Amino acid sequence: MRYSTHWHYLPATVQAQARARWPSGARAAGPGDWYEYEYEIAELDPGYQLSVLPAITADHAPWLARLVGRKAVKPSAPVARAFRRW
Repeated sequence: MRYSTHWHYLPATVQAQARARWPSGARAAGPGDWYEYEYEIAELDPGYQLSVLPAITADHAPWLARLVGRKAVKPSAPVARAFRRW
């Protein structure tokens, strides 16, 4: 499946791939970089079992995430909210 999200919501493996792909400069990958990242997760076939124990199935397997690319998003100003007590 393909997913698209911002830096803070990426899996750690995808963050590491992005840092290696865009290490430094104006286009460096990292928090607050105003890019939306697209990645794929390779899923195992339904019913795949990793061991003879039924508790260890594909539902508990570490999914392999692969960085596909990224696109720039329009920067927006931070939103500050203040609450008053009456």
